[in-house]
Amino acid sequence: MRLLKWNHGDVCLVDSPEEIPPYAILSHTWGPKNTEVTFEDAISKAGKNKVGYEKIRFCGQQAQRDGLEYFWIDTCCIDKSSNAELSESLNSMFKWYQNSETCYVYLSDVSENQSRPGWELSFRKCKWFTRGWTLQELLAPAKIKFFSRKAEYLGDKQSLGQLIHDITKIPIEALHGSCPLSKVATKDRCAWMNGRDTTRPEDQAYALLGIVDAYLPLMYGYGKDKAMLELHEAIYVREKQNISMIQVDEYLNSHHYSDDRLRIQRLSGENLDMAKCYINLAVVRHMPLNNTAPSNEEASPFDIFSRLGVDSRDANQCVDLAKMFDSRHTSQGLMKAPRRILIRGRAGVGKTTLCKKMVFEFERRNLWNDLFERVLWVPLRTLKTLSRDSLTLVDFFHYHFFPDDHRFGHILAERLAAEVQPRPGMGTGSRTLLILDGLDEVTETWNIDEPMHDLLAKLLNQPNVIITSRPHAQLPLDVENPIDLELETVGFQLKQVDEYLEMALPSPKDVKEIQNFLKRFAIVQGLARIPILLDALCYIWSDNAGNNPTLQTMTNFYKYVQQQLMIKDSVRLGKRKASVAHNMGPLQLEDCFKDEVELLEKLAFTGMVNDMIEFEPKTRHFFLRAFKNENDRILPDQSIRHLSFLRTSDPHKKGADVNYHFLHLTFQEFFAASYFVRQWISNSENSVCYLDLKHDTGKKQETISSFLAQHKYNPRYDIFWRFVAGLLDNEQNGYEVENFFQAIEEFQSRDLLGPAHQRLVMRCLAEVSKDLASRRDLEKRLKAWLLFEMELAGSSSFAWEMEFPDHIVLDILRQSRSQALTLFYALNSRVTLSSSVQRELLASEAYISPRIGSMFAGILGRHIDEPEVQDEVLARLEDKDPDIQCAALETLGYQASEPEIKKALLERLNDRNARVRSHAASALASQAGHTEVQRALQARLGDEEPIVRGAAAVALSSHTSDPRVRQVLLLGLSNEDYDHHWARAQATKKALSSLAGEPEVQQALLVQLGDTNRDTRCLAVDALRSETGKPEVQKALLARLFGDEDSYVRSTAARALRSQTGEPKVQQALLTQIGDEDAGVRWTVIDALGDQASEPKVQEALLGRLSDENNNVRFVAARALSSQASEPKVQQALLARLNDDDEHVQLRVVETLLRYQDKPLQMFSAEERMVIVRSLINMSFSQPFSWQVGSGASSLYTPWGFMKTSIADTKSLSKTIERGRPAGYPVDELQHAQPGSRSGLSGLQWMRNLFSQNGHS
Repeated sequence: MRLLKWNHGDVCLVDSPEEIPPYAILSHTWGPKNTEVTFEDAISKAGKNKVGYEKIRFCGQQAQRDGLEYFWIDTCCIDKSSNAELSESLNSMFKWYQNSETCYVYLSDVSENQSRPGWELSFRKCKWFTRGWTLQELLAPAKIKFFSRKAEYLGDKQSLGQLIHDITKIPIEALHGSCPLSKVATKDRCAWMNGRDTTRPEDQAYALLGIVDAYLPLMYGYGKDKAMLELHEAIYVREKQNISMIQVDEYLNSHHYSDDRLRIQRLSGENLDMAKCYINLAVVRHMPLNNTAPSNEEASPFDIFSRLGVDSRDANQCVDLAKMFDSRHTSQGLMKAPRRILIRGRAGVGKTTLCKKMVFEFERRNLWNDLFERVLWVPLRTLKTLSRDSLTLVDFFHYHFFPDDHRFGHILAERLAAEVQPRPGMGTGSRTLLILDGLDEVTETWNIDEPMHDLLAKLLNQPNVIITSRPHAQLPLDVENPIDLELETVGFQLKQVDEYLEMALPSPKDVKEIQNFLKRFAIVQGLARIPILLDALCYIWSDNAGNNPTLQTMTNFYKYVQQQLMIKDSVRLGKRKASVAHNMGPLQLEDCFKDEVELLEKLAFTGMVNDMIEFEPKTRHFFLRAFKNENDRILPDQSIRHLSFLRTSDPHKKGADVNYHFLHLTFQEFFAASYFVRQWISNSENSVCYLDLKHDTGKKQETISSFLAQHKYNPRYDIFWRFVAGLLDNEQNGYEVENFFQAIEEFQSRDLLGPAHQRLVMRCLAEVSKDLASRRDLEKRLKAWLLFEMELAGSSSFAWEMEFPDHIVLDILRQSRSQALTLFYALNSRVTLSSSVQRELLASEAYISPRIGSMFAGILGRHIDEPEVQDEVLARLEDKDPDIQCAALETLGYQASEPEIKKALLERLNDRNARVRSHAASALASQAGHTEVQRALQARLGDEEPIVRGAAAVALSSHTSDPRVRQVLLLGLSNEDYDHHWARAQATKKALSSLAGEPEVQQALLVQLGDTNRDTRCLAVDALRSETGKPEVQKALLARLFGDEDSYVRSTAARALRSQTGEPKVQQALLTQIGDEDAGVRWTVIDALGDQASEPKVQEALLGRLSDENNNVRFVAARALSSQASEPKVQQALLARLNDDDEHVQLRVVETLLRYQDKPLQMFSAEERMVIVRSLINMSFSQPFSWQVGSGASSLYTPWGFMKTSIADTKSLSKTIERGRPAGYPVDELQHAQPGSRSGLSGLQWMRNLFSQNGHS
């Protein structure tokens, strides 16, 4: 680069040093030929008489005024006789202008300055804005000053920015440099050349070189088109080379994760605030099959809300999204930060919404940004739209993330795939998290040897994944990387329901009315914990809805929602004006939407039969083609998108390529039931018609009676049959619903085991009116079955369900105290309790029992929602009996956030009775984060009674760093008589566990391991459980495992070490203790080792314990081995215990048989067949089992799926049944009309005979 220097009125040309000094640069338009000073003129110091010399003089003098010694002008600083120098200079020109201190724009055709009128018009028309090379001279310099022909200052690029933008249409941000040119699309930069001229046509391309950051050798004579073609080729090569993950991430963020794509739309059409988008996650706990009652945290497997994915667990049991990747204990007992997470959730509970939430939080709020650099959200159903035989990750990423018309789509996909794939020496490889949505939609689509399956396996095998799925789907066998953490989606918490209502409804009056409405109708309260149904409730809410008593059933609630959404759609589709639509009655709406409802009903029923929730274009095409000849009213595919009952998973796809699903799975079930009911009432052929997609046989017709017999016990049809009963009950002629119950009772297709049938009856009864003629007889049988189950199993799964009639529950509660206790345990698992049951519980003597009163108080506390009951509990605080006061305090602790209750609890902190004060402190634990409560509890840390100090310390343990809390907890550890205060012992243990990581607390707990009191040692062991990964803690617990004289302490130590069973030292210690003289220790050790049952040494030890003298030990050994029952050796060992004299062991073995064993039933001995049948009966009370026998085959529904057995099995089954009863069908009072059968016994009597004949009364 050569520079000019102004030296005492003269100009000299100098070669610049290696470090170029600050310089000014001139931008101008060339004058006529031979008027500009050339390079040769500058060398010979000639040309002063040329017109162009005035520009040199101006530039030199202006530079001198600006304190610059050097300047540059294109006319005389480049040797144009050298093609090489010319080419290099033109390619460097943009950089030279960019690096200048300032650029002077000399406008030779602008004579006026800003002080004179007309200067702006002259400025707009000046030649400088029409020349090609001046474009880069406008864009490259940071500072530009404009001057007139008379060297008068006109302004700079900043002050004249708007005017220049108006002339050139170049964005102001690009002019000012606030937006780098690299951020402007290349095609837009090239477009800025439009309307500009160059002397040589090729310069139209060459003048853009710096602007588009490209390099070209100059080839004059090619012509403009060839030069432009070469320029675009150079741009492509350069951009291809420069593509990095920055460009990939920017494209993903702007095109795939835009606000529009991530939005969640409410029924009203408004977007949901992401802050109010609650998706609750809980760790999956796989409960043993033979559990006869759920724990306080577990919902009944039969409960409707369990079926809907609405869980009753509170906030403390949920996993915070931000902490999902935090370290935790794996199933192998090791501490690990999970990177492969499986999230299960039932259809409609919000898995796809969760995906949007996760992407939003990552992109907008930096969620997990310390762990990952990007997230890739992949709806797995996308794989099914691909048609190519062989696909790599690059191919798929190109197809899914980058459109075909993207010029670098394949390159971007290559970069992304390279980043995703694990790299040698990089551990888990990339910092890319894949969110794979909808595993259940693709798991059975391809065979293992198909290319598409290979692609699916590659995605699922990625080191960092979140996989979402419905509950039943399993990972393909060739997915080698194990899942680190399994979670499940659960519904809104009640507090979140209230927060959503306050957000969605502007009127506090409406919020209060809905809250009261939900308290009155338990079924709707549960439904409202499903986000989309809560949104529907808000949308349809009106004074009329709040006063509508029929909405207490599920069917009527959905019917009302259907009507309100049809009103909305009638306006949106232009069927009716708004003023008319809102006054239409149900019959008018039905007539208005006759075609749409028919389409929805048949589509829903076809989906129901085929277990399909996502309706793809191909499926809809088959559907419409199959039904188009029935009548002329089936609507075309394009009508679907306008219905509120359907939504798309691909909102940005257009036309026929869109997938649709119902608003929620329950809406699909509702419309499917509507179709069934319509056929039941009006079809002269008494049949249903649907598209059989599983067997690809086209349209299939089946009689209603056959369909009912085949599917009435299928768990998938649970809600469907409820809707059928409710919709038939809505028919004016009551005999239709009576006929339906008669059809259900048809003995030819009855459940052999019994409980499944009673549950079907119970759920359908919950949807129909009280004046059903057969209700009394049906409820009488329900009561008999409830009493029989309590007698047989000591528990009551029937009472778990909120549909079980309350008046039966109340009758039993009032008749027998022993039966009442069993019922109360069952009622604890309900989502809600009626006010009458709440009052009965409050009146029970057990409520103030020293041993079980705490549990009763907890049941009532978790369910209390009636103001009158709450007032009655508050009144008991004034009772003179401390037992009654303490029970009331425990109950009110669950409602401590309510101001009136909190005030009452604070007052009891000053009670004269120490027990009352301690219970008040415990009741306030959930509010200990509030200043007022915290101060009151801290005051009790100095109470004269240890039990009060201990309760206050436990309540404060998670909310304050007050050192007195630790002191009280540690001192109380050895002073309290925990034998009589089990609940307080558990609370103390929990409090100490949360503090066990602190050195002072940990050391104190280690000292307490040597205490003389057994309970103190056990509490210390339990409190240290979270610290077992630390060598000193592990060593101390191993010493308790081997050397403690008390078996209970040894058992507690084994339980605490469970999380470390993956470590050889701990595993060997437990294997040594598996032969402990105490059965309880053996039981606990086996339970701890169960996670390692695949280890050969552990497996051998467990197999040896199958013959232990203690039945509990045999049972837990069988349970621990069941996860390995696919191995022949384990399977045979378990099946050998089929004749074990303990029925719990038998139950575990039968479960294994159903899961892994394909041995025909007739191959078992008669005694073994009896065990199988008896176990099935027992299990059917607590799990969804049913067994139907028909001609030629029998059908068994299990929690793991549907099984069919052959004719030989059916015959064997009949002989097995006959051993347990003289004759008669084994369900209620129906007779079995087999030839040669004697007078039949009721199913209840048959079961009693069956159990008593086999040694079980």
